[in-house]
Amino acid sequence: MAEMSFAFFVGVLLFFINMLDNNQGHDSMSLIKEKGEKTMEVGSKEHYDLMLQFEKDVRGVRFDRESRELWGKGIIYQHGEVNNLFIAYRKGYSYGKSIQENGIY
Repeated sequence: MAEMSFAFFVGVLLFFINMLDNNQGHDSMSLIKEKGEKTMEVGSKEHYDLMLQFEKDVRGVRFDRESRELWGKGIIYQHGEVNNLFIAYRKGYSYGKSIQENGIY
């Protein structure tokens, strides 16, 4: 498919590791929410910057965006596969950021 950066690969890898942890009854994302940590807001500058980085990291696909009204429903990009890749990328980014900020592992 498209060229992928190391950051993108790590993001997806962390997302799947989190899924495995959840299947074993350990939900580190819930631990973060219990501590009252702020999560990334869809449509925020951080979210928009992450979208720009995603578009730099993934090549060879179209990045036609949906209207902002759909972003809150998890529909960011018009192409479903690209949208799913971004959701995984975003979850990996958030998971990695949470680990770094909270020292969970």
